[in-house]
This record gives sequence, structure tokens and C-alpha cells, in this order.
Amino acid sequence: ERERRTERVRVRVWLCLHVYVSLYRGAPFDTQSPASFSPFVLFQVCGVPADQRTETTHVVEADGFHPRWDSTFTFPIQAPEHALVSLTVWDKDVGKVGDFIAAAVLPVSGLRPGFRKVQLGNISGSKGADHEFCSLFVFVLMDT
Repeated sequence: ERERRTERVRVRVWLCLHVYVSLYRGAPFDTQSPASFSPFVLFQVCGVPADQRTETTHVVEADGFHPRWDSTFTFPIQAPEHALVSLTVWDKDVGKVGDFIAAAVLPVSGLRPGFRKVQLGNISGSKGADHEFCSLFVFVLMDT
């Protein structure tokens, strides 16, 4: 009988995310005008310890309705089948912790190359009417 050998091949995936524009509308701004928001995006890769990483865009001062970041982040990922990408939009508050605006969590294994609209939701992950038009426009590039 032949003994079957299973070899594990580690594939390193380079995930490049470029965030262009964020679009907002609705209830996240009920308490104040979107023009008074100063948003930034927090990118986190969660997964095996070697893949964990956090990056932040610059703050777009006083433009919460049509912020533009033009930021590119490259994440080396050892285990894409176990990795998640978290994109969280925050409002920068001077002298205190920022306020949550919206977020999305995506499995790296489900990402496809190209331009993508990432629908954002509230803190519990719901994508109801309050966040209907709350999204990020990103470009995904994956290289193995």
C-alpha cells in the first residue's frame, strides 16, 4: 500500500486596499451636520497572530459627507482562509476618544480584485435604513 502524504503549502497573500471615497447619508448624522464631522478609517486585519495588523487613514477635517482619503495599505497575509478585514469609520474628536460612525467586517477569502463598494453598518453590524447609503469605495488588489 502506498502511503499518502499530505503536504501543506503556505501561500502568502499580499492584500492591497486603497480607499477612495466614503459616502454617507441618514441617521448617523441626526445629532449634528455631516460638515462638522472629521472622519478617518481604521483598517484591521484579524486572524492568526502573524496576520494581525492595524492601519489608519488621515483625518479629513470637517468633511463628513464626502471625505476623500486616497490612502493605500498593503497587508501581508499568511493564512487568508482565517483572516478578516475590519473597516471602521470614526469621527475624530479633539481631546477625547473618537465617535463610532459605521463599520464592516469582510473575510479575506471572499474578497475579489477590483473596485468595490463596501456597505457599512452600525455598531452591531446591521445595515438598516440608518446606514443605507453609508459605504466605502475601495480598490482591492491581491497578489500571491
